[in-house]
Amino acid sequence: EVEGLDVFPNPATNQWTITSEKTNITMVELFDLQGKRLLAIQPTTDKVVINALDFPNGVYISKVYTDLGVKSLKLVK
Repeated sequence: EVEGLDVFPNPATNQWTITSEKTNITMVELFDLQGKRLLAIQPTTDKVVINALDFPNGVYISKVYTDLGVKSLKLVK
């Protein structure tokens, strides 16, 4: 399990910010609950901002890839 990953605010109105304390984030994928990939970005930084205004209200799964592994986060709008 990858430690030190956080997402805020959650639930979000305008944007989600995903931060990593210990390592760079190499990729973030955003999926709806049907498993459809809605977004993929490759930041290579310790902070990623996702514009929540691009997506309808609901629950999403974000897969966050780091140098230390992968973690899934539940994002709510």
